[in-house]
Amino acid sequence: SYMGIRVLNIIFPILTGTYVARVLDRTDYGYFNSVDTILSFFLPFATYGVYNYGLRAISNVKDNKKDLNRTFSSLFYLCIACTILTTAVYILAYPLFFTDNPIVKKVYLVMGIQLIAQIFSIEWVNEALENYSFLFYKTAFIRILMLVSIFLFVKNEHDIVVYTLVMSLSTLINYLISYFWIKRDIKLVKIHLSDFKPLFLPLTAMLVFANANMLFTFLDRLFL
Repeated sequence: SYMGIRVLNIIFPILTGTYVARVLDRTDYGYFNSVDTILSFFLPFATYGVYNYGLRAISNVKDNKKDLNRTFSSLFYLCIACTILTTAVYILAYPLFFTDNPIVKKVYLVMGIQLIAQIFSIEWVNEALENYSFLFYKTAFIRILMLVSIFLFVKNEHDIVVYTLVMSLSTLINYLISYFWIKRDIKLVKIHLSDFKPLFLPLTAMLVFANANMLFTFLDRLFL
């Protein structure tokens, strides 16, 4: 199943990329790619290293229901706070990256859906619990839904906002499905503020180590 997921993640971008490159206006598609580059800079801050840390943390407590609920809840709540803060900065930072181009602004704001969707980005739980069959079928469903939606709704060269909406909603739906799947077995519990303090140092380390090259890549792609 894990190999199947990797194959799907390779094949579908090739299919969609070929189609949109042929249909969409080249300038508009360039706007999309520029915004996507900027978004990729903000995404790690929304999840704040939770993916790598959470994968190990959930694996260590998956046989203890109480600890599992507690660990998941603390990381999930932290993700909510980080995602909301990062999304606010992302929206306010628009003038730093672009002039007041109406098309770019729409693409930028719509792509913000992918950022706020990180609240429900809990694939680290599914991987820690080894729910690979679920991940495969969910990935296949989302990829097919995205592909069909692009073919149905992206029809002419000026449909860049529609294309952005399809991509962003696909991300949101993907994460929501995982969230509701996990919530069948894991419950959110009350967490005290003091419980978050031990998380910041390891999560910050994870964020830095996992994204050390990200800033240089971001700047390189942005100014190409």
